[in-house]
Order: sequence, then structure tokens, then C-alpha cells
Amino acid sequence: MTPSAASGAVPRDPQIRRAWLGGFNLLPYRARDARRARRRMLGELAAAACAGLAGVALWHVGRTFERARFDAQRALMERRLVAWAPQLKEAERAARLRDAERERAALAIGRAEPRARTVDLFDALQRMRYDGVRLRSIRCDGREARLEASALDHASAERWLRELEAAQRGWTMEVAGLQAARTVWGREADGGRSLTFSVRIRWSGGRQGRVAGVAARARAGVWEGA
Repeated sequence: MTPSAASGAVPRDPQIRRAWLGGFNLLPYRARDARRARRRMLGELAAAACAGLAGVALWHVGRTFERARFDAQRALMERRLVAWAPQLKEAERAARLRDAERERAALAIGRAEPRARTVDLFDALQRMRYDGVRLRSIRCDGREARLEASALDHASAERWLRELEAAQRGWTMEVAGLQAARTVWGREADGGRSLTFSVRIRWSGGRQGRVAGVAARARAGVWEGA
């Protein structure tokens, strides 16, 4: 026995160490396990790469089919639009004609409304009584009218104003200029004074004129310019 073996130290020479271990060597098993681990890792990497490539290929195929489907739908819609083009043009032309007809109707109504208002006013004035009241002038433009009148006394003016108020047809009234004036009124006046006033008629939504207040003022005997 060598001194190193006797002392229990592991010899440095591989052959001597193998002989010292009884002929059993662990290095071949370690190399084989390392090779197996490397092969397993390479296989996993290859499998992952193949899975990634397969996923990319599937995504690309899906995108291709989706694009083809969209292109087919777009082509179908374009063909339908081409087929519907005459109908669409006809519908647009009919819509323009309807709009023009509505504009003409609105314009006709706007032009006819002032005339209808004037006719209504003259019809209402024609149906009224003029006992003691004389209508001197009428100015009317369809939006506003002004009546100049004279009366023998306050009672006649009040009665006529109330009758005009009752005959309203969508207008408002304002009475002003209630004053005395020297006017020849036929045989009844004998050259005395008569009452003159003006009535303003509006068809817009302006302030509501109250004839009752004017009648009350007439009853109070407010004479101006006497």
C-alpha cells in the first residue's frame, strides 16, 4: 500500500484514483445527464419556436380571410350602390321638388295673409253700425291698420268702440287722440264740436289695447283742445 493510500488522501492520478475508488467512475453519468438536459432544452426551444411560427401563420391566414371577406362585402355594396344610383337620384329630385313646393306654399301664405287680414277688417267694419260715428279714413298694410273717425258725443264713440272690440278677428286695438274738434256734422251738429279719435289695429303679438279704459275716460268727459 502506498503512503498516500495509507494516510487516506485521494490520489491525484485518475488511474490511481479510479483504482482507489474500486474501479467505479461517476463522470460518464454526469456527461450523459448534461447531454440529455441540453437536448431537452433544445427540444423545448424548438417546440416553442414552432408554436410561435404556427401562431403567426394562423394569424396571417385569419387576416387574409378577413380582408378577403371585407373586400367582398365592399364590392357587393359598390355594386348595390351602382344599381341604386338611378333610384337615389330620383329620390333626391323628388325631395328637392317637395322642398321647393313647401317654399312656394309658405311664400304664398305669407303673401295672402296680409290680404286676408285686410279683407277681414273691411268685412268687420262693414257689419258695424255707424249711428253718430263717421269713419274718416282707413290705412292698412296687412300688418297694421289705422282708423281715423269722429263721433257726435262720447256715448256714440263708446258704443262704436265696444262694437269694434267685439268684432275682433285676431287683432289688438289701441285708441288714441280722443279730443274735441270743430267739425260740421250735417244738420244735427249745427256747426258745433264733434269728438275725433284714431284706432290703431295690430295683428302682431304686441301689447293688448283695452277699449274699456278709453270708454271710461270718455265717460269722465276729458276734452282736449276745446
